[in-house]
Amino acid sequence: IAVSQSVKDSFERKFSFKNMVKVIYNPIDKEIIEKKARNKYAMCNIEKSITELNLITIGRLEKPKGYDRLIKILGALKEYKGSYILNILGDGTEKDNLEKIIQDNGLENQVFLRGFQKNPYVWILQADAFICSSYSEGFSMVATESIILGKPVFTVDCAGMRELISDSKCGVIVPNTDQDLYKLLRGIFRKEYDLKKYQIAAEERSKKFRLQETMRELEELFLNW
Repeated sequence: IAVSQSVKDSFERKFSFKNMVKVIYNPIDKEIIEKKARNKYAMCNIEKSITELNLITIGRLEKPKGYDRLIKILGALKEYKGSYILNILGDGTEKDNLEKIIQDNGLENQVFLRGFQKNPYVWILQADAFICSSYSEGFSMVATESIILGKPVFTVDCAGMRELISDSKCGVIVPNTDQDLYKLLRGIFRKEYDLKKYQIAAEERSKKFRLQETMRELEELFLNW
């Protein structure tokens, strides 16, 4: 059993397995995530945005997450100031540096470092899309949770994203370069992507991550062992 396609491929290469490893995702309780996301008390503590577009990303504030380049690219897209906000959830050693980049690019009213949140799901639920700018990434749990909550994932190409999004049309993957990330964000702001369509696809894709589905796959695996 492997928890992702990349792990499956590594096992098959290292041990010369062929068609002997099955991918079964880590169990995720979709119902619990949805319940936490709709916690009314937590929701009332979130600033309501009147902007057109509400973007979110979640992770440690460290270099591999690429938040520095994400903020700089947003700064370069000057013509779209005022049309969006980006909430970044998480703490880390890059916090002071990222705050400076936000100030240097005049994005104090656009990009917000929200720190660690015990219940990130309420933030995801109110967002329009999840953004991933990582230079490197494992199988992203927060991207998975965003899809579970019906939010499309717009991401650079890093480990796990092709597998997560697959051919489900619940997001967009671009090459992992600054230029392509710039084009992706510009496309979102220009409304080149039908967010509603991607949200519907995310809701459909989320069914794959139901706890009952994972348990069914495990039962079938062991019964047919």
